[in-house]
Amino acid sequence: MNNTIFHEKLNKLSGSVYKVEEEITVPDGGVYEEYLQHDNIYEDSLYVFSGPNKTGEELVYTLTVPSDGPWKHIIRVETVKPKIYISYDTPGDQVEAEDINKLQRAINYTQNEISALEEEVIGARTGYTWDKLRGQTTDTQIVITTQPADQEVVTGTPTTFAVVATGTNIHYKWQYRDIADNYWSNFLVGNTATLSITPTEAWNGRKVRCMLSNGTGVYVTDVATLTVTAG
Repeated sequence: MNNTIFHEKLNKLSGSVYKVEEEITVPDGGVYEEYLQHDNIYEDSLYVFSGPNKTGEELVYTLTVPSDGPWKHIIRVETVKPKIYISYDTPGDQVEAEDINKLQRAINYTQNEISALEEEVIGARTGYTWDKLRGQTTDTQIVITTQPADQEVVTGTPTTFAVVATGTNIHYKWQYRDIADNYWSNFLVGNTATLSITPTEAWNGRKVRCMLSNGTGVYVTDVATLTVTAG
């Protein structure tokens, strides 16, 4: 299920309801399974049709309630129809801590991307000049010849990720993404082709990659996985 999509929240109503219809494009494979866009629905008001406004063919669905969010509902529809329309009534949404957490993660992701662009365009370490910004550069194109490899270590044991590349004036930026994250964060290390770290067990499953850049563009390595076991 996609946790990076945000839907407008509906204010709570007293003595009245919102009538909602979700227009859904069914993914390849013919199975749609996602959270409903809104909370606190009246289950007996829920219908799924192949056309808008309860037209076309009525479709069968299953509805489940997650134990950690009894105000939410997950709907599953199996169909050959390219689109489905889910209609239901709700008195309004439940605002919860996870809503704020998702928003904060999205803001962090956006800031990371903005920071990366700032470094690539105006950062002195990349050696940019006005000629390079106009597309005129004497740098040679980066070619990654050796990708970072998966690492498996015991907690507290130093380990190293490395990338080998050809090109001129290469700037390196190492990044990681934890299992629960939807965005990449930057390691606080210098401009180097190797990343040396001493991981804790909490880093188990962390993904690692490197971004390489010069006047010819930005290049991203394959993703390596860090496996950390208890000592």
